Amino acid sequence: MTPSSLDSKERWALTLASYNVGYAHLKDAQKLAVQKGLDSTSWRDLKKVLPLLADPSYYESLEFGFARGHETVAHVDRTIAFYKLLALQGK
Repeated sequence: MTPSSLDSKERWALTLASYNVGYAHLKDAQKLAVQKGLDSTSWRDLKKVLPLLADPSYYESLEFGFARGHETVAHVDRTIAFYKLLALQGK
């Protein structure tokens, strides 16, 4: 569940990330973001920590373990870019 206080762009990014990597792994990434002093609800900050879910020095201490977080970052960024392209086409 994403906080309702987030703007729609952040909510969409977190929703897409959760869909791609799974809610449990997204929660792991958010916990990792907090440990690193980053904003756990900011897509810009989560992009920095999601790839760490594939690094044994990080995922071995996480509740849900290994995940290919770099693929999630690529998926979310591509989907958002495609949406923006479609929005421009409709104008």
